[in-house]
Amino acid sequence: MAIRYAEPAAPAKPLLKQAKEIRRQAEALEVGANELLAEKRRRGRQPSGNETVTLRVDKRAVEFFKTYGDDWKKAMADALARAAHL
Repeated sequence: MAIRYAEPAAPAKPLLKQAKEIRRQAEALEVGANELLAEKRRRGRQPSGNETVTLRVDKRAVEFFKTYGDDWKKAMADALARAAHL
């Protein structure tokens, strides 16, 4: 009686084909990620309706508004808007 040994099963795809498929998928993901980043860069900052300015203000006035806490700049802007009747 002869003993038969089973041959190892061949992989579904040869390793080279699997490597090429993985590389193709990685490149597709990279292209998609680059397009997404480019779209995000194009959008930029949304307009807020405010304008950035440099303004010299008396130190005492700044100290007063800083008592409002972290939102002191908004409090100062609100006070300026009220003074301008806006």
